[in-house]
Amino acid sequence: MQAYLDILDNIMTNGKDLRMNRTGIPDIGLSAGAVFEHDMSTGFPLVTTKKMGLKNIATELEFFLNGITDKKWLQDRKCHIWDEWANPVKVEQKYSIATSKLPNLTDTEKTQILNSIMDSERDLGPIYGFQWRHFGGEYVWEENRINKNPTDNFNPNTPRHRPGQSCHRKIKKQSKRPQNFGQRLESSGDSTNGITTLSRYASIGCTRW
Repeated sequence: MQAYLDILDNIMTNGKDLRMNRTGIPDIGLSAGAVFEHDMSTGFPLVTTKKMGLKNIATELEFFLNGITDKKWLQDRKCHIWDEWANPVKVEQKYSIATSKLPNLTDTEKTQILNSIMDSERDLGPIYGFQWRHFGGEYVWEENRINKNPTDNFNPNTPRHRPGQSCHRKIKKQSKRPQNFGQRLESSGDSTNGITTLSRYASIGCTRW
């Protein structure tokens, strides 16, 4: 994984300016991005600088490929990657209702209420898997329907919560025997956290399309 380490070195050396992003936490990065290349014949691209839960990576990949947006599906399989996230539209609505009649809450109490809502809300919103399976579609959460069929959560006739741009933008695979070539475009990634997407998309590359 020297190519991954080289990218980190490039960021630390050349990414000097703090940038704001959608998380509200400033970061440093490369204005022109970076290219990661890996020859699968030399081995699987799993980051070795931190502990990686390969089972969780595979479970999350299955979750995305099926277009599921109910985090209980992951929890039922002992995968807790998305436990602390929920549909921001629904979280904001529930938070407003919960705090509207409690004007004297401390910041700690507000955080506790927000975290409780995030933990209990199963709907993750139009995350990656939804956008992969229903590109450009309108998102609607119907819990009873989802309980019967986790992949059936798409209603193109209901204008609600249009998904935004996914940071995992594009996957392209070319088959040129005896080798397969894969290419993906990602608009952003948590580089120092190991970019788990490297292993996820490498897993896709190991499958036959």
